[in-house]
Amino acid sequence: MGAQRRGAQAAKLLLSVEEAAALLGTSKATLYRAVQDGSLPVPVFMIGKRLRIARRSIEQLLNGELGHPSRLSSGDDSSGFRVRSS
Repeated sequence: MGAQRRGAQAAKLLLSVEEAAALLGTSKATLYRAVQDGSLPVPVFMIGKRLRIARRSIEQLLNGELGHPSRLSSGDDSSGFRVRSS
């Protein structure tokens, strides 16, 4: 069952903020701020008390289909997603 569970984890459709932040190369605190101020250019889902972000949306953002991902770590992009440099 361990291999089955790992396969399910790899195919997750909804990511936690921590998982999405790792894919974007930013901190989860930065991503939480972007969610809170409405500047994250992807849909965010509230399931119970937990935030979830669609993997496909993150992949589209990284592929340049939503804004410009190379600017995520250095300022802002055309979608209004602003990240503070640390």
